[in-house]
Amino acid sequence: MNDSKDQFTDVLWCLQVGISSCETCVSNPCNNNGVCQEAYNERGHKCFCPAGFLGELCENAGESCYDGACGTGRCINKPGGFECYCPFGKIGDRCNQDISIYEPAFGDEAYIAFPTPWARRRFAVDMNFKPESVDDGVLMYCAQMESGSGDFTSLAIRNKRLEFRFNSGSGTANIQSEPIAEGEWIKVRVNRTDKLGSLMVNDGPMVNGESPGKNLGLNLLTHLFIGGIDNSRIQVASDVGVKSGFKGCVSEVRNEPNVCVWREERERGV
Repeated sequence: MNDSKDQFTDVLWCLQVGISSCETCVSNPCNNNGVCQEAYNERGHKCFCPAGFLGELCENAGESCYDGACGTGRCINKPGGFECYCPFGKIGDRCNQDISIYEPAFGDEAYIAFPTPWARRRFAVDMNFKPESVDDGVLMYCAQMESGSGDFTSLAIRNKRLEFRFNSGSGTANIQSEPIAEGEWIKVRVNRTDKLGSLMVNDGPMVNGESPGKNLGLNLLTHLFIGGIDNSRIQVASDVGVKSGFKGCVSEVRNEPNVCVWREERERGV
């Protein structure tokens, strides 16, 4: 035992003769006049690329994000260029066109993000939607962590049924509806109080369920996503069982104090 300790001590106090820092930027591995800086990563350096170039070594040509590139939207760098994520009521490659939206249509990477709801003890969402198809898709999602770990709540189409799920840290509740039909307007209400949850479709019978374990409080910190999620930031919790967004239209969403009733605005001529 003492010998092992002595050997360990020798390693800690080894002599360093003629040792210097490994200068990983001497050969300037960054292409296209990129600036190299030493960094604690696998390559030992990081490249700061000039405008118009992307990639770990500035090897990809394409316009990169800059202030104001997407107007009031959010700019995301992607291989060969960037993509603009437009706020509600804006469209266009640079989010520079106004549009009146009465019944938002979702597909691909579309979503609407509400502020984080207060859901410690109680959480409820009412929604009117018309699925273009009954393929698996996320209708509503909110979680404790962007990585998908921790607490979450979700409403999704899975196996042609609606599934309301929530997990407050001691197990996931899964409350399912009967099969739903595509191309028809569907009204759904989901509610959770502590461990108890419920789901009701089109004023039909209420389906109840309960989460396992002892935990009661639901800790939510992300935005409340409708119709899909922000794939550039959010990883859906594995227990949801669905990762892709919903395909179809939504006319109303209520999660107090957040209320969006697009159909009524159209009928009033707003």
